[in-house]
Amino acid sequence: MCRKKVLHLLRPCLLSILFLAGLILTAEDGNTPIWLEALKNPGFNDSADATAGWSLRSAGLGSFKVIPGETPEAAKIMQITVKGTSAKPWSMELLQLLSSDVARGSTLYISFDYKISKDYCFHFYWQVEASPWPKLLSLRITEPVDTWHTLRVAVPVHEDYFAEKTAFSFHLAERTGLLELRNLSAKLYPPGVDPESLETNVSPVLGGDFYDNDWRELVLKKIDSNRKGRLQITVQSGEQPVANAAITLRQKTTPLPIGVEASAALLKPDILSRRELSDLRQRTAPLKEFLPEYKKLTLNNPFFSFLSFYDGFHWRDHETWGKLIDEKLLDEARSAGKEVRGHALFAPAFMFAPPKCRSLNRDKLWDALMKHVESLSKRHAGKIKSWEVLHAAIEYNEIYNFIGVDSIPEVFRAVQKSAAETGLLVSDLNSLGEISDIPLTDLIELIEWLKIEGITLNGLVLGVNLKRLDVAPQSMEKRLDRLAGKVGLPIHIRNLAVNDENPEVQADMIRDYMLLFFSRREVTSISLGELWEAALLNPNMAFYDKKLQPKKVMQTVQKLVTEDWISNLELKTDDAGQAEITPFLGKYDLEVSDGKNSWKQEVLLDNPDLAVRMLIDLSKKWRM
Repeated sequence: MCRKKVLHLLRPCLLSILFLAGLILTAEDGNTPIWLEALKNPGFNDSADATAGWSLRSAGLGSFKVIPGETPEAAKIMQITVKGTSAKPWSMELLQLLSSDVARGSTLYISFDYKISKDYCFHFYWQVEASPWPKLLSLRITEPVDTWHTLRVAVPVHEDYFAEKTAFSFHLAERTGLLELRNLSAKLYPPGVDPESLETNVSPVLGGDFYDNDWRELVLKKIDSNRKGRLQITVQSGEQPVANAAITLRQKTTPLPIGVEASAALLKPDILSRRELSDLRQRTAPLKEFLPEYKKLTLNNPFFSFLSFYDGFHWRDHETWGKLIDEKLLDEARSAGKEVRGHALFAPAFMFAPPKCRSLNRDKLWDALMKHVESLSKRHAGKIKSWEVLHAAIEYNEIYNFIGVDSIPEVFRAVQKSAAETGLLVSDLNSLGEISDIPLTDLIELIEWLKIEGITLNGLVLGVNLKRLDVAPQSMEKRLDRLAGKVGLPIHIRNLAVNDENPEVQADMIRDYMLLFFSRREVTSISLGELWEAALLNPNMAFYDKKLQPKKVMQTVQKLVTEDWISNLELKTDDAGQAEITPFLGKYDLEVSDGKNSWKQEVLLDNPDLAVRMLIDLSKKWRM
């Protein structure tokens, strides 16, 4: 092994050794806690300069002042008065470079007291101090008002960061008002300390920021590059170019299919009388008059081009009640023009298997699994376009640990045998949204192993159902980069939803996630999570309220898909009879007219790298 590679491998170890050496030195007196303070002058107590260690930038928008505490013994207070705002809140900033190395596997425990005036807010970041200043931690603080509050947050560290390379930054100029800070601290705990053991009383966003306009502008540029095509039209009559010919382009299909995860039981409400569905029945009973509307919203809604059912098709569901309604349900979906993605043939946890499976020995459980996979895939061959053959194998392993990992590729082979035309997908629960990147590493290893086993996969389904909003789109972008480099499969985003009580915040977050996914060429579809508040245990994740009225988040999704990502254009040719257009990818109805003669044709743009060139002769009846 080359020396450079050895040093690369040793670097994280050296950081940890140096870190632990520092801890030993600070703990020799027997009284010092086993952590390092990463901030210099955190209490603004430097006798020569109260703001030593800190960088202050006001840009004429306000002022900074260190004042005594409320009692002689109390901590000093950094008082920040903001008199002007800026579209770039960092124009007024309080910042400190961290003077300590931060080792991978360690935990940074940040705390400070703050008090803000009414209607004021500020942002706090731990960020890399190099363009484009990626955020490792993001917090936006809006409350409480006019009272002291202590903020605490534990941040797990997934990479090595060296001294003076990261910084704490307060962005202050979004609104006018008064901010007071005291008792700032950044305790650096060594690897092995569980971040969950340290109290966190805010909802952090790790790996990015939902208020990063610079990142959003870059994503919009990627959308132009990856989701738009070029159409070059030359219009002539005989040999003569036709200037000022009117060109009308009307988009017929969206550049990215949008689907929905729906409840099979709610679409066939007679089945709700089953004992197994008592919880769902009780939740929706007060609103059962809305069930027909639920069906229109999901099954018969032209907004969605495909469906996936999160209940009724798992092994346990299907054996107990799903088999009573599945064929009729699929026939209705096909009649409504919807493709169906099957979810899911093998989820390797006993909670997804019939209860009798717990008492079966290895051979009998293997046989029962294969029989289920073969019969269900064969039963719906030709009706279900693709199956999530394996779901959540990183999180759940009970069954294949018992019967052997060889069962996993055998499940895929069983589907190939029973339904040869069916697409084979691996479905992941939430490796994009986990704080740790270990599940993503495990997922990549699983896919590489399946390839070695001779399994040809048609795609990867990534769940993004975020009950905790820890991972920002910028961090997901890096994980998608890694998947694109390692896996190279089409990606389907599944079950997209976020949890937030504030409808405006929820809508903004979904917007950024959707912009990210739309900017990626490898992302070939997005399905929204369950739409209806009444059907969910956590109603904050719904897109429609109990009375099936769209929430702000659904209005945002609809605007993106039906307005922002649609190109309906009207223009005229130049003096040479030419026009070049860069619309979104998709199918279009094209009409060209010189006022006397017209030409109509369907046009498909499906490659952002290749221009579609058309020569239209209005004097002829045939197309060129």
